[in-house]
Amino acid sequence: MADSDDALERRIAAVERAVDGEAATDRTDPPVDSEDLESRIADLETRVDELDAALQAVRGFLGGVSAVNESVERRADAAVAAVDRLERRLDEDGAPVPTEAHDRVTQSTGDDGGGIETDGGAGDSDGGSPIADPSSNDDADDRQLRDRLRDLQ
Repeated sequence: MADSDDALERRIAAVERAVDGEAATDRTDPPVDSEDLESRIADLETRVDELDAALQAVRGFLGGVSAVNESVERRADAAVAAVDRLERRLDEDGAPVPTEAHDRVTQSTGDDGGGIETDGGAGDSDGGSPIADPSSNDDADDRQLRDRLRDLQ
């Protein structure tokens, strides 16, 4: 009976090929070599590992960018607060009042940055406050600086 079953299968396959127009498939052939499959799997695993490493690197970079953004935001907030304090001093006194930060910049660069003259830290005989040059006080520049700093927020 096995012979008749095999013959019947061959005939049915021939009829199917004739009807479908497809090439015959031999069910006795192995589908693919197992070594080839193992090689492809190993290649795919390597590629997945490389993609995972690249993704982790991108995540690390973005974390660093976020930290820098937070740092810049804190510095901008501090700068805006300093400008606000300076504005309050100017409104109260009507004359610019140098800050400790300004004094440090003046000493380190030698540039007083806008007409405030000092006598090198020796001071006058009455305690020595810096003397402001009223002609160099430009309100438009101060407003522009203030507006730019507020835009950073």
